[in-house]
Amino acid sequence: MRIHTTINRILITLAVIGLALPVYAGSADNSQGSSPTPESIQASYDELDYQRAVQAYLWSIPSMYMYSLRKSLADTFGATPNTNVPIWADLMDNETVMLTPNSQVVYVFNYLDLKKDGPTVLEAPPKLAAMLDSMWDQPIVDIGATGPDKGQGGKFLVLPPGYEGEVPDGYFVARSPTYGVMVVLRGYIENGSTDNAVARLKQTRIYPLAKKDNPPETTFLNVSGKPVDTLFPTDERLFYNLAELVQQEPVADKDKVMYGMLATIGIEKGKPFEPDERMQAILKKAAKTAHGIVQALFLAPRDEKAWYYPGKTWTLPFQTPNAFFEVDDRVLLDERTQFFYSAFGTSAGMVKAFVGKGSKYINSYTDNNREFLHGENTYRLVLPPNVPVKDFWSLTIYDNETRAMLKNGTRFPNIDSYRELKANEDGSIDLYFGPQAPEGFESNWVKTVAGKDWFAMMRFYGPEQPYFDKSWQLNDFELVD
Repeated sequence: MRIHTTINRILITLAVIGLALPVYAGSADNSQGSSPTPESIQASYDELDYQRAVQAYLWSIPSMYMYSLRKSLADTFGATPNTNVPIWADLMDNETVMLTPNSQVVYVFNYLDLKKDGPTVLEAPPKLAAMLDSMWDQPIVDIGATGPDKGQGGKFLVLPPGYEGEVPDGYFVARSPTYGVMVVLRGYIENGSTDNAVARLKQTRIYPLAKKDNPPETTFLNVSGKPVDTLFPTDERLFYNLAELVQQEPVADKDKVMYGMLATIGIEKGKPFEPDERMQAILKKAAKTAHGIVQALFLAPRDEKAWYYPGKTWTLPFQTPNAFFEVDDRVLLDERTQFFYSAFGTSAGMVKAFVGKGSKYINSYTDNNREFLHGENTYRLVLPPNVPVKDFWSLTIYDNETRAMLKNGTRFPNIDSYRELKANEDGSIDLYFGPQAPEGFESNWVKTVAGKDWFAMMRFYGPEQPYFDKSWQLNDFELVD
């Protein structure tokens, strides 16, 4: 039986969005024969602008996180294209407020400015798990086992939008649809140490093609443990950020209808965004409603395909056959929105079934009674024997509000296969999540915080066949007390 009844779905959704129902209601009634009244005309236009603002908010979420991430890297760490490159050499902890990061890999983040630098070279070392994404958070190219380098590394040449110049030989060529490009590099821990991953990542070189004969040095900045907030605003400020990004990037043909909607609420290429008092009020209310809708899509998905195991609570964060969230006749709008609200960075490796390569993720927001996971409660999760991974597995808990790692008084709110865990006789492992560790299970415990609802993400690195055919299935969280 499906885990949510229709009534429960409605109740959960209304609770999540805080009854954020439409606030404008244009009226078709009139008192002047067959013509609308001045009041109903204004009400209709208010409703139209409100609806378009809600849809603009939902559509723009992928780009708004990329915009905020780029800005926060520059403002907080002094990151610049090609030179000052942040690296979390001592791993990423919960001082980094970022959408669902992983504390078991070494991250490097940087961004390219193809408008300023033109064609840009990225020299990648071997054994990376990396991606280049556009400012609309769409994949440009994978680097690593799922990329054209096949994990061997090599020189990637990133070309700006509409580039028609000479393309030299000797490069993996990637054409970007945007001038801004986000660079996400990951290196895996080896034998419990980050040393090899850090050394390998620091071999990366990024420079304009014009300087290939004398490339500048790429400087890496260790930012582990340094506070940074990369989240995009969820209120009306989002529209101001969107207006800035619209000025910076070219318009794709497929987005022209949406750009038409943006123009009706005052966001138009080549023009300043200066909403009047009426529009400011509409944008504020639209942002509140849209954010409630996104939370509902994220925490209570209504599509049957979202649930990975029949009858269980684990969902797929990436509910799409490809990294563009496209099928033959449409874009998967709800799936796209819920994913980019809680995660960023897309690549072919996240979608395709590469047995023994790449990574796969599943999320859980509720216990086996379909109640949200509360920080004041204690839960048990029984991990079946023989987790199907070639490399390692990890389970991290995140704050429902920020979608970042839960701040629980420790650096890393996670548990993984690198930890020495207490196992049962059959090889299964009882994991506990709560404010206090159960006696004798301290090594198997992740601390939660009263008053903070949370969700879990289970990661499979080098997933093996039992993950894909579901002959191995993860159990649900069970309430202990």
